[in-house]
Amino acid sequence: MVTLLACYVTGVTVGYPVLEQTRPTAAVARRLRRIADPDAPIALYRLERWRASLRYYVDRPIVRLETPEELMAFLSRDQTVYVVLRRIEYDSLRRGGAPIREVMRDRAVIGTSGRGLRRQVWGYLIVAKSVRRQPPGL
Repeated sequence: MVTLLACYVTGVTVGYPVLEQTRPTAAVARRLRRIADPDAPIALYRLERWRASLRYYVDRPIVRLETPEELMAFLSRDQTVYVVLRRIEYDSLRRGGAPIREVMRDRAVIGTSGRGLRRQVWGYLIVAKSVRRQPPGL
C-alpha cells in the first residue's frame, strides 16, 4: 500500500507539472478567457489535436481552420477574433500580410517525429488577434 501511495504522490507531484509544461492548453485557455471578450470567436489554425482540450478549458466553441484562405476569411470578420497557431505559421502569415498581432506565446510540444519510438518537437504556440487596418489618409 505504501509503495502504491508513493507512486501516486510521485506521479502527481512530478508527472503532472511535466505534462502541463509540454501541453499548456489549460494555461493558454485561462489567459485567453481573461483577454478575449465573451463573444469573441476563437480558432485553431492547423492544430486539430488541440481542439478538444482547448474547447474544454475555454468553455466556448472553437473554429477549425486548415487553409490560409479559411484563416483570412475568419480574420476579415467585423469583430475582433483570436487564433491559436504555431509560431512558424504565424511568421509566414505575417510576412504574407495577414492582419494579425501576437497577444501571447507559450513554449510547448507542437508535434512528434519518428515511427515507433517518437520524439517530441518543441516550438512556440502563439495566440494572435485580428487587427483592423486603417484606411489610407486617416
